[in-house]
Amino acid sequence: LQDENGSEKLGSIKFSIHITSDLSDTPPPDLDERDTLQRSTSPFQEKHLSGILSITLVEAANLRPMNKDGSSDPYCKFKLGHQKHKSKVLRRTLDPEWKERFEIRVYSDSSSILEISVFDYEEFGFSDNLIGSAEVDITEFEESKTYKQELDLDNKGGVITCVFNLSRIDENAEDSGCELSPDDFVALRKTYAM
Repeated sequence: LQDENGSEKLGSIKFSIHITSDLSDTPPPDLDERDTLQRSTSPFQEKHLSGILSITLVEAANLRPMNKDGSSDPYCKFKLGHQKHKSKVLRRTLDPEWKERFEIRVYSDSSSILEISVFDYEEFGFSDNLIGSAEVDITEFEESKTYKQELDLDNKGGVITCVFNLSRIDENAEDSGCELSPDDFVALRKTYAM
């Protein structure tokens, strides 16, 4: 961003795009010339994306039973700084196989400790019960190397198996931008079933 005369650099705008499955033919409304973007006065420091942590939640074994029938309805929560992910709930099992893959963004100012918690899902508004938890220090991961870890959950909660891969982002690299051709956009829609 530059001032009106183009002589002073004021900063930059960073944004992300969220693609939805809205197939409406209605074009987005045009911005009126009077609409302007206001400069943010946020008290928070600018966050710098430093990497992407790919996580595959494979399975758990020997989970502590939490239900009266001797089973559990487990799901996992992952937290790194303010980034969070929740897995799907698997019903009536002590040896769940999730096989879910997802990514968490790693920021230069965020915690390096990935918190993993396994809960037993409770219906009817009751609080979910913690089966067990574990932590992983992601500073121990080398760039683009894959790590399969079997983590013991505290409280004799069982064992959880995850696969991790950390891809670092060069903070000095320039953003080259991205333009999608119509064919690329169609392929993207098919890939993500939009």
